[in-house]
Amino acid sequence: MNTKVLPWFRMYTDFLNDPKMISLAFEDQRHFIAVLALKAAGVIDQQCAPELLDRIVAQRIWIDFAIVRDVKKRLVAAGLIDESWQPSAWAKRQMRSDTDPTNAERQRRHRNKKGGSAEEGHNEPGNGDSNALHNGDVTDLDKSREDKSREEENKETHTRERGASASQSSVDNSDVEGKPLTAKDLVAEGVVRAHARDWLALRKAKRLPLTPTAWDGVKAEAEACGMTPAAAVKFAVEQDWAGFKAKWVAAKAATGAPAASRASGAPNKQEALEANNRAVAERAAARFQAQQGAVQ
Repeated sequence: MNTKVLPWFRMYTDFLNDPKMISLAFEDQRHFIAVLALKAAGVIDQQCAPELLDRIVAQRIWIDFAIVRDVKKRLVAAGLIDESWQPSAWAKRQMRSDTDPTNAERQRRHRNKKGGSAEEGHNEPGNGDSNALHNGDVTDLDKSREDKSREEENKETHTRERGASASQSSVDNSDVEGKPLTAKDLVAEGVVRAHARDWLALRKAKRLPLTPTAWDGVKAEAEACGMTPAAAVKFAVEQDWAGFKAKWVAAKAATGAPAASRASGAPNKQEALEANNRAVAERAAARFQAQQGAVQ
């Protein structure tokens, strides 16, 4: 396309959110902007051999000729340029009126004509969208392109807003309904911090995150056998349980007498701990069985 050389070109604010641009490395984003500048300056519109054009582009954007073709391949793969370095959306993004040599003169005539009509007292309704090119093919084409570009940008903006809203809503719901409890949450419920950490480590090893629903179930089971949630967590850690059930406590209490003591007759620390656990389990089992009998 034969274009007038301009010291500027149109750059749109959706540049940072464009998927094609996001897919590029930072250096290739810079290369693409340089290609747009070369297009506006008329450099890549020269009629020359492809290899010579590659050399010209490499020289103008300050990269080695040995890698300029790799840069071109990446930009072509992203759908931003063609094999001749021509930007794919140039005609869509740049208005023909920008390079129309008669545009300024027609704008001046249009303003003079519009001002003269107002002085003569014409009562015909004005057209807020009119411009100096309204009576030519160029204006109709430009206005159509500008309107189409604006509509596409609005659609992209609305799509991104809807996607962001849905994503945020999903994150919020996840935080409220299914976020696993931490040791800090258990401490707030009266659990000793060390017990909380040890129990959560047991559950993590078995891929059992402690959700609010699971914790409510543990508290209900603890209440069924007359234990506090803190005592239930401590008991579970001592028994190497990742969960807690009242029937497990009852079964533990029914396993029988403690193991024989050492020959000296004095229980060691492990035996004392086991005896204490059995006592707790027996008391909890008794409460649980009493409650079951009352229900029946």
